[in-house]
Amino acid sequence: MTAQIDPRALVSPEASIAEGVEIGPFAIVEAGAVLGKGTRLLARAHICSGTVLGCDNLVHIGAVLGAEPQHLAYSAEPTGVRIGDRNVFREGVTIHRGMPAGAGTVIGNDCFLMTMSHVGHDTQLGDRVILASGAVLGGHASLGERVFISGNAAIHQHVRVGRLVMVQGTGAASRDVPPFTIVRAVNQLAGVNTIGLQRAGVSSEAIAAIRRAYRTLFGRVRNLSLAMRELVVAEEGRGGVVAEVRELLDFIEASRIGICVGRRRD
Repeated sequence: MTAQIDPRALVSPEASIAEGVEIGPFAIVEAGAVLGKGTRLLARAHICSGTVLGCDNLVHIGAVLGAEPQHLAYSAEPTGVRIGDRNVFREGVTIHRGMPAGAGTVIGNDCFLMTMSHVGHDTQLGDRVILASGAVLGGHASLGERVFISGNAAIHQHVRVGRLVMVQGTGAASRDVPPFTIVRAVNQLAGVNTIGLQRAGVSSEAIAAIRRAYRTLFGRVRNLSLAMRELVVAEEGRGGVVAEVRELLDFIEASRIGICVGRRRD
């Protein structure tokens, strides 16, 4: 099936348009952009040079994918955005390409970016990430699979957000967010994302182990390294450290900017 391009759209002859693509009125596709099979651009969507979309993506009215990064050192180097399959970008979404030359912003598969959400340069989104309306990601942020960033929440540049994290509305993180947790306010953990874990099919045994780990690591004021060692000893006494708890510990050990803290008691 050939592409369907509205005559009012502006599509560069140097763009790559796969079969089954639909491009609506006044949409713009710049030279060097790539639209995969079955992708749809609604009215006034703008796909910038260097942006590569996979198959079956949906770009709503006024979304801009692949614009120049908001960085004072950027000087028009050829960079880009790589987007997977079956993503939805709602009205007013903005995604900025990477820097310097050869770098790029990466969006996984099956993500849902709601109205006016923003993805900064060189940010990495795993599969099935949801950004609610007004959510903002700074440059070089990294979000794991199935992360949910609620409305008007913010993730600072260079922050890592682990798998199956939920950030509550207007929450913010300037430190790394451990997997499977909930963030409230600024850099404050509010507990385990139990509902998200259940929806993702994580076993009840693994969820129980994650909850024990959370209490040990974040339930009261203490040295985090000592708490991690205590946790490993306790879980090995129960028969071994489950994969999800090991993932949590490995994430914390890899942090370079510090970890969000829990609502801890002395």
